[in-house]
Amino acid sequence: MFIKYTGGKQLLEKKQFMDSENCVINKNEEEQATQESIKSVEPIVETNGHDEIIKKLKDAEEKAAKLEQTVNSKTDFIKLLEHQKINSEKELVQLKKERENAVIRYVTVEKSLLDAKNLGQNFEKKVKDLQREIELLNGKIKQGASDKTRICGILDDKCHELRLSQREIEKLKYEHTGLDTKLKWHAQKALQETEARMKAEKWIDELTAEINKLKLSEINRAKDELEIERNMLAEKQLVEVNANMILIKHDNEEKTRKIEGLERKCHHLEAELDSLSSKYSNLNKEHDETIKDVASLRQQNDDCQCLLDKQTLKIAELQSNQNDLEIIKTQFSLEKESNRQFKNEISLLTAQIDEQNEETEKWKANEMELLQLNKELTETVVKLKNECSTSNSKALTMSVENEMIKKDKSYYENIISDLKNQLDEDIKKRNSDCQLMAKHISEKTKTIENLQRKVEELSGELEAQGKKNSHTVKELTREISQLTKKLDSNSNRSEKKSPTPSTASESSTESQHNEYPTLSFEPSQKSLIDRIVRLQNEIVRKSEKIDFLENHQAQLVEELKKKSKLLHHYLLREQAGQLLKSRKVPDTTNMTFELAIEVNRKLQNTLEDTILKNITLKENLDQLSQEVDRMKRIAAATSNKK
Repeated sequence: MFIKYTGGKQLLEKKQFMDSENCVINKNEEEQATQESIKSVEPIVETNGHDEIIKKLKDAEEKAAKLEQTVNSKTDFIKLLEHQKINSEKELVQLKKERENAVIRYVTVEKSLLDAKNLGQNFEKKVKDLQREIELLNGKIKQGASDKTRICGILDDKCHELRLSQREIEKLKYEHTGLDTKLKWHAQKALQETEARMKAEKWIDELTAEINKLKLSEINRAKDELEIERNMLAEKQLVEVNANMILIKHDNEEKTRKIEGLERKCHHLEAELDSLSSKYSNLNKEHDETIKDVASLRQQNDDCQCLLDKQTLKIAELQSNQNDLEIIKTQFSLEKESNRQFKNEISLLTAQIDEQNEETEKWKANEMELLQLNKELTETVVKLKNECSTSNSKALTMSVENEMIKKDKSYYENIISDLKNQLDEDIKKRNSDCQLMAKHISEKTKTIENLQRKVEELSGELEAQGKKNSHTVKELTREISQLTKKLDSNSNRSEKKSPTPSTASESSTESQHNEYPTLSFEPSQKSLIDRIVRLQNEIVRKSEKIDFLENHQAQLVEELKKKSKLLHHYLLREQAGQLLKSRKVPDTTNMTFELAIEVNRKLQNTLEDTILKNITLKENLDQLSQEVDRMKRIAAATSNKK
């Protein structure tokens, strides 16, 4: 649109210029005609007379009037030309301004192109860095997957080994049960050893105090190590932050260099603008001079037209560059979107890597736990084998133990340093087991007390209901006896009276009247007797069941008491016998582990027995509560019927 408008202006200016040239030519022709007329008038004045002169003067005046009209019209035309000149000057100013604006736009477009190129290069660098990071992350993921498969294989092997060790342990348990029967009769002799073990317990308490002190020192050391590790991590983070700051400084230096180059370009452009302004002032002076010379105006107009054509070409090029810029912007927006997608994918990959790292840590922790379990199981297997080998010799060497204990006191003092680590673990485990057992026993005793209370309440209710039922039975027997007496009296009266013919009809009627109540009474009496018998039988059955359940409950309570005593005894024996020496070999480690395994096995057996008996007790109590509810319902139904 801008090109078309400038072309129309050029056509108008050409037309105006041609009209001005025609007007100048007409002016010159009219001036020549006036000079010729004046020259023709002078000889006529000399030759002809006065009359002819007057006519010619009139003609000359008419011509002069015409010439004045033409002069006036030409002055008006000159004014129009001056006005057109002013307009052309204004248009020149506008064209120069437009040229300057076009130059500025061209510079801005080139700057934007350079910025876009720089952004594209930076974006390509970032994309390459992201691709490298993605490749590294993929490598880490592959390593994590390989580690995961390796750990899974190790875990499967360990599970297989655990199963085999469990089978061996079960076999050893079965073998050990036979040995337990042989060791029971030696329990009486262990009572004599308790005095010596009490002294050992005091010694163990002192050791536990020392061990607690050592634990506190270890905890403090671990805290110091954690603080050192945290400081190391903070130093690493500071180093990374400094590296990032150095990179940012380099980027800022590059940007400052670019800004300085742009400032230099701006100063250069300002100098060019100053030179252009000086040129513009010179052009104004030259334009004032070119008013006189039309030829110079034509040349300047031709130059202006050439400049306009060049500027139109430049404007077209700038528009094409602008279109290219828009295309580049769209490409840049697409690349931004792709970069966002890459970032999202990278965030997802990092999240997956974090999850896999967590899983690997969990697997490692599980692996460590399994290794510890494997170690413990191997130790227990070895110890069980040693137990099996030593249990046969213990039966023969129990009589020699009392003499060996006195000799072993000096030996224990040297062995305490070796047993500290073992005591820590054993004491922790056994204290936790004892606490759990104590909690279970307290809960079971509470439940048993509650059940005893319920049984007592139910037995009281049953006794009350039995009394009520006995009272109702007595009342029913009284009523039955009264009814039987009435029947007997009625039968005696009927036998005393003679059957006369006059009174035959009356006796027949009376017998009929008497038969009706007997018939109506006998089924009610039988049903009452049957009901009484049923109630008595049910009462007897339920009283027998209640007695059985009470006896069974008392037995369970006694067994629980016995087992609680056994637990206390075993705990005392365990705590006292941890530092006892082996019965065959002067090696204390075998003895402590044997005692620990024996106590654990017995505790497990007692726990299993108590759990089974508690289950049976619960079942019996549930049955008892159901039967008591049924008895209550029957008693309520009988009371409602009465």
